[in-house]
Order: sequence, then structure tokens, then C-alpha cells
Amino acid sequence: SGETGGEAGEAGAGLKVVYANPIFVLSAFAVAQGAEGHRDGARHQLLILIRAPDLDSAAARATGITLQHGFQHLTIEKASKLDIAAKEANQDYLQAAIGKAGKTGQAIIVYEDELPPSA
Repeated sequence: SGETGGEAGEAGAGLKVVYANPIFVLSAFAVAQGAEGHRDGARHQLLILIRAPDLDSAAARATGITLQHGFQHLTIEKASKLDIAAKEANQDYLQAAIGKAGKTGQAIIVYEDELPPSA
């Protein structure tokens, strides 16, 4: 039989969803430009979660995602494959972002504090 995009565990065995592509987490900085609730020109730290076949694909999609959210001049600091389940994250907002990325393919967390221009 052919493979499908994902699989589920046996019925009644604590159903676990397995996605075809893993989620990658990118720690980055970007400048607000039309971002709701953020001053234009202000630099913010971002955490971007993207479901992609590999890290290069995730990094390539990151610029478009940040532009959609009103941020430009993206600089990726660190990137890695997510290795925990949403319920294992130690903060509610991280659990929500991991869950959203799993369902929709992407999520972005914008940290409120503005960063100095040279950070």
C-alpha cells in the first residue's frame, strides 16, 4: 500500500499524530513595519515555527511569514528541528504556537520588548 502524509497510532493506544514534515524553530530578529501593536522601525526578537521537509526550506519560508506579520529585515540567529511535543513545552504560549504550527504549518511569536538597533 502507498504511504500517506501522516499516520496515527492504534485505536485506543493514546493516539499520536505523526506529521509528514517536522517542525523547525527559528530564533530571529526583525524590524516592525506595519506590524499591529508594534512601533514601526522597532527591532523585536521573534520565534518562528515552520513545518517543512528540511531546515533550508523552513529558513526560505521564514522571510515570507515575517512579512505577512508586518516585519522586515529578518536575521535568523539560530534554527533547529523541534524535538518536543506541544504538551511538553513549559509555557502556555509555546504550547499554543507548537500546536498551531502542527495544524497550519506555521506560527510566529513576537516578543514585546524592543531591542536596541545594534542587538
